[in-house]
Amino acid sequence: MTEAAAQPERAEPYPYWRRNMVSLFVANMMLTCGFASASPYLPLILRELGFRGNLATSVGYTVGGFFVVSFFLTPMWGMVADHYGRKPMVIRAGLGMGIVYMLLPFSTAPWMFMALYVAMGAFNGFVPSSLALAATNTPVRKMGKALSQIQTGALLGNTLGPVLGGLLAVILPRYLDLYYVTGGFILGAGLMALIFTRERKDPPKGPFRLTIVRDLRHLVRIPALPTLFGLNFIFSFSFFGSIPVASVFMLDMLQGGAAAGGNSEEFWMAAVAIAVAVPSALGMPIWGRVLDRFEIHRVLALAMFAGALGSIPTWLAQVPLHLTLARLTFGLLAGGIMPALVTVMKQLAPPGMEARTMALGTSFGMLGMGAGPLLSGWIGPAFGLRTYFAINSVLLFVGCLAWLRSGLRERREAPAAD
Repeated sequence: MTEAAAQPERAEPYPYWRRNMVSLFVANMMLTCGFASASPYLPLILRELGFRGNLATSVGYTVGGFFVVSFFLTPMWGMVADHYGRKPMVIRAGLGMGIVYMLLPFSTAPWMFMALYVAMGAFNGFVPSSLALAATNTPVRKMGKALSQIQTGALLGNTLGPVLGGLLAVILPRYLDLYYVTGGFILGAGLMALIFTRERKDPPKGPFRLTIVRDLRHLVRIPALPTLFGLNFIFSFSFFGSIPVASVFMLDMLQGGAAAGGNSEEFWMAAVAIAVAVPSALGMPIWGRVLDRFEIHRVLALAMFAGALGSIPTWLAQVPLHLTLARLTFGLLAGGIMPALVTVMKQLAPPGMEARTMALGTSFGMLGMGAGPLLSGWIGPAFGLRTYFAINSVLLFVGCLAWLRSGLRERREAPAAD
C-alpha cells in the first residue's frame, strides 16, 4: 500500500463510528421497544397461563433464570467477539432472541413459558454487544457521545415499549400475543445490525481458544477493574433487575386496595415501566456531554451517588402515583451510571481484550439483573417488596463508597509506581 493510500486510514482510523452510532441507536430502540412491550406484563402473562402461586416468586425465577444463563455464557461470547469480531455477537443476540420470542405465544402452561424464557438467555446481550462494538470502533474523544446516544436509543425503546404494550394489551385477545409483535421488533433490530453496521478489526491471531478462567485472573489483577465489575452488578441489580419487580409491586398495591384513580392494571403497570425510562432517555445527552468534558472517575462516583439518592423514594411509595413518580426520579438520577461504567472499563481494558473485558463486566451485570428478581421472589412473601427496594438503596451507596475508596487507594499507590 502506498503512503498516499495509507494517509486516509491514518487520518480517520475509525471511519464507521458515525454510521454505527446512528444504526445502533435505531436498532437498540427497536429491540428494547420490543422487549419492554411485554416485560411489564409478565405477572399478568403468568396469571393468564394459569399460575396461581406467588407472582413475585414466579417472576423472580423466570427473569432470574434468564439472566443466570446469560451470566454463564456472556464471557464466552466476549471471547468469540475478540477473536471473530463484535458485529457477529450483535447479530446473534438480535436474531436469536427474536426467534425465541416468536415461540413464546405457543406456550400452553407456565412451565413451558418459563423454560423458553430461560433458554432465551443464551442469546441475550444485544445492548452490551452493541456498546462493545461502538466502544472499539469510535475515537476516544467521541466515546461519551457515541455510547450515550446508543444507550439513549435503548432507553427510548424502553419508554415507547410499555406504551405500545399497553395499547396492544387492550386490542389483542391474549397477553401472550404481545410476543408476536415484540419478536418482530427484535428480529428487525438484528437485521438492521446485519445490514448497516460496520467493524474495523484485525484478523484473528492463531486458533480460537476458550480461556475464560485465565482471562478473569488476568483482568482482576488490574487495579479498579474488580470494583467496576462489582459496580456493574450493583447497578444492574438496582436498575434493570428492579423493572419486573416494580410491576409486581404495583400489582400488589392495586390488589391491596391502593387508590388507582380510576385507571386499570394495564395503565399503571405501563406507567411504572415508562417512568424509569423517560427521564433516563432525556438525561442521557447531558450525561454524554459530562462524560466527554470531565474526569470520568469522578463522573462515575457522582452518578452512583445520584442513583443511590434517587432510589430512596421507591421503597417509601404508598400508592400507584407515588410509585410512578418515585421511579421517574430514580431513572433521572441513575441514568448516567451505565455509560460511565462502559467508558471506564474500555479505558482500563488491555489491548486486544476490550470485548472480553466488557463481556465479563456485562456478565456480572447479567448476574445482577437476575439476582434482583430472584431476591425479590425470596424476600417478598416474607418481608414485602419494600425491603427489596431498600436493599437497592443500600447497595448503591455501598458501590459509591467502594469506588471512591478505590480511587483514593490508586492515588496513594501512584508515587510508588513511579
